[in-house]
Amino acid sequence: MLLLEQPATEQLLQTYLNEHNFNVEKQTETIDFIDVDSKNDNEVQVMLSTSEIIQITYTCTCDSAKNIVRHTLNLPLHL
Repeated sequence: MLLLEQPATEQLLQTYLNEHNFNVEKQTETIDFIDVDSKNDNEVQVMLSTSEIIQITYTCTCDSAKNIVRHTLNLPLHL
């Protein structure tokens, strides 16, 4: 088992995502998300705390217990 502190984990993830041309929104909260077309997995719109609405294919959320994505999808929190 490999255990890393959160800052080290975040840096590894940020480096990987940057190298693969993924955009990362920090200090931004997901307010809601909408499955625009359930037959098409890449048709999801997300409303951000900045009032911006974006279309996404993937999301990685890291705010644990209050996570809107986890709650909406009814996913358990594993600590």
